[in-house]
Amino acid sequence: MRIEFREGEAILPDLDRIEELINRSNQLNFTKRRVRKEEVQASLEDPARRWGTVRVHDRFGDYGLVGVYCLNTETEQLEQLVFSCRILHLGVEQFTYAYLGFPALEVQGEVATHLNTTESPDWITIVDPTNAPKVAASSGVDVTAPAEARLRVLLKGGCDLGQLTPFLQAFELDVVEEFNYNNENQIPVHLEHTALLRAGREWPAAEQQRLAAALPFLGRESFETQLWQASYDVLVYSPLMDYTQELYREKVTGRAIPFGGYQNLTAVEPAAQAAKYTQRRFQGMSEDFLRQFQQEFELVGQITPAQFTENLQWLRAQVPAQVPIFFLNGAEIDVPSSSETGAAERHIVLNRALAAFAAAAPNCYVLDVRDFIRTPADVTNNLRHYHRQHYRTLAQRLATAIGEWRGQHLAHSSWTDLKARAASLVPGKLRGLFK
Repeated sequence: MRIEFREGEAILPDLDRIEELINRSNQLNFTKRRVRKEEVQASLEDPARRWGTVRVHDRFGDYGLVGVYCLNTETEQLEQLVFSCRILHLGVEQFTYAYLGFPALEVQGEVATHLNTTESPDWITIVDPTNAPKVAASSGVDVTAPAEARLRVLLKGGCDLGQLTPFLQAFELDVVEEFNYNNENQIPVHLEHTALLRAGREWPAAEQQRLAAALPFLGRESFETQLWQASYDVLVYSPLMDYTQELYREKVTGRAIPFGGYQNLTAVEPAAQAAKYTQRRFQGMSEDFLRQFQQEFELVGQITPAQFTENLQWLRAQVPAQVPIFFLNGAEIDVPSSSETGAAERHIVLNRALAAFAAAAPNCYVLDVRDFIRTPADVTNNLRHYHRQHYRTLAQRLATAIGEWRGQHLAHSSWTDLKARAASLVPGKLRGLFK
């Protein structure tokens, strides 16, 4: 494996990719400090800040720009350390950390890899960015297509879908993720509810900014998405937040915002609920805020099947017609340990609406998880989170469906799949040791 570091002015041509990686990555975002590219550009003028990018290639192909770091050389503290999940389990994160000299790092939130201050993977070699070698596959090895020849797939939904990525990368697919993330108030924000997508497309920017500032569970990036960029060939979309979240309508303007799920925030006792949010380290969800929210907003409830269908039709019209949309539906089983009362019944209703829509809409398909998510033993803490082995099954079925749409089976790397499968079996706390 070859790794290429670029620093200083050499990263200027990549500011858009740097901004995207920092703001959209979660699984391997160790600091979770969201930034604008203008901030990065201004920060490059600061001699105390060492900005760099990470590129990786091996005999299986070119992974492209997959990492960003920013080291404060005065405090020896990493202010940014983030990687694309396409290099998960390859040792790139640990190698980069060692390359930087194991500086101080305050990890924010959950990450898929645990770094240590001793190891430097010996299967990775640094190459000169001005003389980076081209990578050729050795004979007799089953490899995927070069990155530029792969279909670019936008994977949009909950961050659990990140478990699909290593398995999808065993096929000739270049996966781009857009999942929920922790906003500046350390509150998870789901970007995929169809009501939020429409708000980001249709509401005036001033209204978006006003609500993002007023509601701590939104945040400044909550109306942003890659959906409207013509930079992907296939859209894989999980609408399960429409199945789950409640809509709250602002009484003065009538604007509706999704949040939470299976709970009426306008009916909770503010002090007790604020204490729960404090335990989760949410910022801004204070007793005073909740009282104000209850005065200014009213519960609409979960989106109706008719509204859901209307929003899906709207989405299909927004996405380029030549781009297929593969929808992931929901499981329909009762989970005794879940606090989400009525979730299975809700999934049945929305699954019917989704199936009817996809049957009538052009270039739309449904991946049916009900074929293999059948019992409570197949899920973890709720109806939307599956055990690890099922994400491999889902990835394989998705790749098959994409191949059928394309009219040609996707090339497959058995070695990449084996690595992903082995890594998925390792407990999370030990994954940093599995390279």
